Amino acid sequence: MAFTLLYLQMLFICRMAKLLDKCFSPCMMIHISCTAPVLGVCEYGLISGGLKLDSMFLFAGWASATYLVCNGGQRLTDVSRNVGTFVNDVDWYQLEAELQRDLTLVLRRCMKPSQLKAGAFGGMSYSTIQAIVKTSYSYMTFMNQTI
Repeated sequence: MAFTLLYLQMLFICRMAKLLDKCFSPCMMIHISCTAPVLGVCEYGLISGGLKLDSMFLFAGWASATYLVCNGGQRLTDVSRNVGTFVNDVDWYQLEAELQRDLTLVLRRCMKPSQLKAGAFGGMSYSTIQAIVKTSYSYMTFMNQTI
C-alpha cells in the first residue's frame, strides 16, 4: 500500500513537472537572460552612487526571485533522483504483477531526472545561480571601467 501511494505521488510529481516546464520555460528563459544585466546594473549603482534604496530593493527582488526559482528546480531534480533510488530498494518480487511492470516504467523514467527548464539555457539549478552571479559581476566590472 505504501509503495502504491509513493508511486502515485511520483506520477503526480512527474506530470506537474512537465506542465510547469511547458508553461514557464519561455518565461524563465526571458527572466534568466535579463537577470544578469539587471543585477550588474544594480551592483554598479550600489558601488558608484552609494547605497541607494532603489538599487538595493531592485537587486534584492531580482536576486531572491532567481534564487527561489533555481532552488525549486534543484529540489525537483534531487527528489526525482531520490525516487529512483527508493524504487530500486523496493522488494519488487513481493508486489503484484501489474505493479512489477509499473516499477520498470518508474525506474526507466527515473533515469532522466525531472528539471525546470529555462528554454535553451537548460535546467534551473544552483549552477544557474552561479553562472548568473559570474555574469552580473562581469557586467558590473565592465561598467565600472568604461563609465
